[in-house]
Amino acid sequence: MNKKLYSVGDIGGDKKNEIILSPNTQDDVTDLCGMVICFNYNGKFLWSWNEHKDLTFGTVTFSNNFYNKYIIIHDFNKDGIAEILCCFTHRIWYPTKIIQFDKRGNILNTFYHSGHLDPRLIIDIDKDGIDEFITGGTNNEYNSPVMMVFKWPHFGGHAPQTNSGYIYRDTDFDYRPPWLYLLFPNSLNFLNSNDRGTVFNIFLLPDNSLYVSNSIAGAGPKVLYFFDKTFQVNSLSVNDIFHYTFRPGENSTAWDVINKEEFLDHMSKIKFWNGETWVDSFAVNER
Repeated sequence: MNKKLYSVGDIGGDKKNEIILSPNTQDDVTDLCGMVICFNYNGKFLWSWNEHKDLTFGTVTFSNNFYNKYIIIHDFNKDGIAEILCCFTHRIWYPTKIIQFDKRGNILNTFYHSGHLDPRLIIDIDKDGIDEFITGGTNNEYNSPVMMVFKWPHFGGHAPQTNSGYIYRDTDFDYRPPWLYLLFPNSLNFLNSNDRGTVFNIFLLPDNSLYVSNSIAGAGPKVLYFFDKTFQVNSLSVNDIFHYTFRPGENSTAWDVINKEEFLDHMSKIKFWNGETWVDSFAVNER
C-alpha cells in the first residue's frame, strides 16, 4: 500500500492506536477515490468519510472528483490525542483541500488551496512544545512554487489569492491564510520551459535549518534552497540534472547559456504574505 495513504496514531487518547487509510491511488477512478476509513487497534471498523462536494472557485465549478494524497495522524500539541489531517486533490484540475477530522470522522477545519500540495514536514519551529505542519507545492494563480506553515490549532483557511477567480466561494467560510505563506519566484523568464514549478521536497537538516527543493521543467531540474530558522535564504544552488537539461552541449554547463548571478539572484527573492499583500521581508499571519 502507498505509505502516504495510511497513518497510525492514538486519536482517542486511550493509549491505543487507530489506523486511518484511503483505499485508492490517483490512478483509481472509482467511487471510493476520496474515501477515508478508520479502524481501531484490533481492526474493528469505526467510521468512514467520503462526502466530497462540488467546489466553485471564482465562476468555475469543479466536480467532487477528489483523491487523497496523504494522511497525517500526529499529536501536535502533545495532549495525548493525535490530530487527523488529510490532503485531497482534484483528479483533473488544481483545487486542493486539507481537512482536519475529529476522532469520529467529523470535519473540524478545511483549508482550500488553488494548486497541488505534496511534501510535508512536522517540526517544532519556535521550540514552544507544539509542532508546526509545513507543506508546499504550487499556486496556480501565481504560476509559482509555494510553501506554508500551519500552527496548531489553526488548520483551516484559504491560500492568499489576489485574483478572485482562484478563491473558493462560500459566504460563511474563514478565509484567513496559514501562519506563514511563502511565494517563490518562478523561472519562466530564464528557462525555455512553460512549467510553473513546485516545491518538491522539504527536509530538516541536522543544524535545524530547512532544505527545500523546487522542481522546474518537470521532476528532474531543481533549485535547491537552504533556509535559516526565520525562513531567510542562507544559500541556494541547482542540482546536476539542471545542468544536464539546460546546458548547450555535453562539455558545458547551464551557466554557459544562463547568467548564473542573475538567475540565482532572481530565484532568491522569496515573498511573504502579511495578511494583506506580498512583502519582501519575513511576515506571519497571527490569529
